[in-house]
Amino acid sequence: MRLPKLPYWSQALPWLRSGATIVDAGCYFSQEIRYLVFNEGVPATQLYRFDLQPAFSDISYKLSRDWGKLHANMLSGDVLANQSAPEGQNFTALHGKIDIVHAASLLHFWGWDDMIAATKRLVSLTRKQSGSMIIGKQMSTLDAGGYAMPTGGVNYRHNVESMERFWR
Repeated sequence: MRLPKLPYWSQALPWLRSGATIVDAGCYFSQEIRYLVFNEGVPATQLYRFDLQPAFSDISYKLSRDWGKLHANMLSGDVLANQSAPEGQNFTALHGKIDIVHAASLLHFWGWDDMIAATKRLVSLTRKQSGSMIIGKQMSTLDAGGYAMPTGGVNYRHNVESMERFWR
């Protein structure tokens, strides 16, 4: 599990235990959500997860053998899709309702411009209050920039300077 290793985890966990909401963006098989429910005792009702591929949810239940035990809210959709498009509508329901966004190994899937657009969508999910946060980790390199993917497209890998520029 990545969550306990994150720098702000010592602040995030007590907040979650007191009722804060979290969304695991690009959750894949929902390992982090399972960790929160089954290891940390965080109620599933305040946990959200989403991925582009809805089939990952069914596969994760089969792999984890916890069908009927994990009741976290599962959404599918494209974080880059227009809010009025079917694949972008699920995010509208979470707009301004999330305290913590967990985005690990997600943002580097895109080039710079799409990464900015995806991050703006993730930020729009957070409550407009002090303490709302986006946590996670991303792929990095010493030489920041776009890297060609073997399957096509380009992903952006950060270094310290580009990450600082990204969040300004």
